[in-house]
Amino acid sequence: MAASASAVATLDARSYLERALAHGFRVGLLDPAHRARMQQEGAKALVQIANHFGTAYLRANLETALVRFANLASLYLEDRFGGDLHAAATSLRDNSLLSHSRGGSELLKQLHAMPETTLLIRESPTAEGQRQFLDEYSFSSPLTATAYRAHRALRVENQLRVAFAFWLGKKLATDASELSFSSAEEVIRSAVLVCHAGLDPVRLPTRSVMARLIAALRKRSFKPQPERWQRLMRDAPPDYQRIGEAVAEDFRVRLLPLLKSKQWTAEELIAGAGAGTYFIDESVDEDLAHYEEIVAAEWTRVTGGRSDPDTLATVFLSLAAGLPPRRSLLLREAKALIGAVRAKGFDSAAVVRFIETCAPLGKQEGLLQMWQDDLLAEAELRLADPAGDDSGMVRALKYLKECCITSWKSGARR
Repeated sequence: MAASASAVATLDARSYLERALAHGFRVGLLDPAHRARMQQEGAKALVQIANHFGTAYLRANLETALVRFANLASLYLEDRFGGDLHAAATSLRDNSLLSHSRGGSELLKQLHAMPETTLLIRESPTAEGQRQFLDEYSFSSPLTATAYRAHRALRVENQLRVAFAFWLGKKLATDASELSFSSAEEVIRSAVLVCHAGLDPVRLPTRSVMARLIAALRKRSFKPQPERWQRLMRDAPPDYQRIGEAVAEDFRVRLLPLLKSKQWTAEELIAGAGAGTYFIDESVDEDLAHYEEIVAAEWTRVTGGRSDPDTLATVFLSLAAGLPPRRSLLLREAKALIGAVRAKGFDSAAVVRFIETCAPLGKQEGLLQMWQDDLLAEAELRLADPAGDDSGMVRALKYLKECCITSWKSGARR
């Protein structure tokens, strides 16, 4: 019984080519004359394969070529005939060995030619890239027919998604060249968003349009309009409809609640925060100030739309002290700020986070420099009391009056 189990294990470990040959000789499909012919054909095939990947003058290359040959021929035979070893042996009888290894090579070349990802820009396949692909999948990581079909199915799906994204772009009057640096999912997701948000006319969003859509869907009165997506997809091919429905369902169930949750600012969402990434049409000239006005609503609310150094210093120092942001300080608020800083120090990260999530994109670098390089160091020095001789906060209050917006008079009682 143990010997029988061992024999089965040995048989199962053979390549598909070996099993087909063994079957053919066992049942009489193949005879000694076929064996002699195959030996001649095989020798020629090994030399060709060794030369393609290196040179046939090294024994190691010939040994590697033998493995490649078996893998390629096995892939072709198994993909074509599956479990029918009799049909595979008949093919070996009627056709040359080299044609079977070439068949496996063609399968891999076809696989290489299909997109590995859904990025819409892709370099054209090169001979060297193809050679490296064949090198890997004919020797170091050989593919069984099952693995090959799984790889192929994934790449076919990628190809469909890419084609669908370009179809949508054309449908929504966006030039194909403008889509090139996005993924198919980003384009499809943006199309779903503008439909559900009721954008009229339906078009892929610019930055300003995207910001307005996010603001609109966060209103209590917002009602999604999935029927607009259904109308857009009415004349789509069946595969496009299948993909579109899957993306739309994910949008409705998972992404739309995230977009509405206010977990991220509009700027973060446009930059690709956790509520999905979306295609933004950058080809349309937009007023940057108008866009920043839309996405920086929180910044405008906190700063009052002012950008003078004194207002910004007041806001930043309030945040760094762990207090609500203020554009102007009452005397009691100034004292609370000083007390908090002396007790706990500055929370610089809070100011940085506020700038990076709320400030207009074009101003962030200058604002971060103002806080980190100018205001923070001086404030740490001027608001501290290391000698314990400013218990009345006179020096600290004087500093705040110099750099912030304050509402008490210099001679006010402290």
